[in-house]
Amino acid sequence: MIFIGIDFSISSPAVCINDDNKFSYYSLYRPGKLTKKEVIGIDVLKEFKNLSLNINKPIVESKNYQLRETNNLIEAEFLTDSIIEYIQSKIKDSEVKIGLEGFSYGSTGNRLAELAGYNYLLRHKLIKNNYNFSIYSPKTIKAVAGNGNYNKDQIAESYLNIIDDDELRIFLNDNKDTLFINRKYLKPIDDLIDAYFTMKTVEKYNLC
Repeated sequence: MIFIGIDFSISSPAVCINDDNKFSYYSLYRPGKLTKKEVIGIDVLKEFKNLSLNINKPIVESKNYQLRETNNLIEAEFLTDSIIEYIQSKIKDSEVKIGLEGFSYGSTGNRLAELAGYNYLLRHKLIKNNYNFSIYSPKTIKAVAGNGNYNKDQIAESYLNIIDDDELRIFLNDNKDTLFINRKYLKPIDDLIDAYFTMKTVEKYNLC
């Protein structure tokens, strides 16, 4: 059984795959302008052998409504295809359980509408490819990390204190001086960690 967690966002989606305690990660990160320290940190992160890190230019939103909507559709297609293709490259014919984070009930606004559209397209493609997936509330995933009210920093701290065969944790601890900037880990590390706990959530509820 292969367990997969997907932390889906528009600017920094991430995937964690656990294949018999062999962990691999995928990140499609669209940063804005990076500082010199962040550029160095990204270069170091690229050295981690079990991470496929794709850095792309940020989306430039058009002021033209029709063009903006068309670009959003193209972008949603690209992001969701990239995730599906990465999963397909890793799992072959194995049985798979996939976990996704649902929406926060407190979220509102146009950005949520865009995220929902992207997210439902991903779910549609998972169904189309006959993947078994479950959707968990943010609180449920945070609870697996230690507490349903954890913030990003507390989730990262919880991750770093876990003992298992995940080599990313060792890599982060060994390179903390470079990857820990302004009292927090360089993005997209937080998204990789969120994907890890989403994977642990689907693992927990399918091994009960």
